[in-house]
Amino acid sequence: MVSVDEYNSLVETAHLLSTEANAAHIATSLREAREGHTITHALVQE
Repeated sequence: MVSVDEYNSLVETAHLLSTEANAAHIATSLREAREGHTITHALVQE
């Protein structure tokens, strides 16, 4: 048994990884972030 929040998280993850192109884009983004290829931006005040 899992909480509703955990279940929703699993469903969202499955959805995001459901297409090969999206899964590849996410994998590339994670690799770049882990390698330190990030850009810092100022937050926009609304």
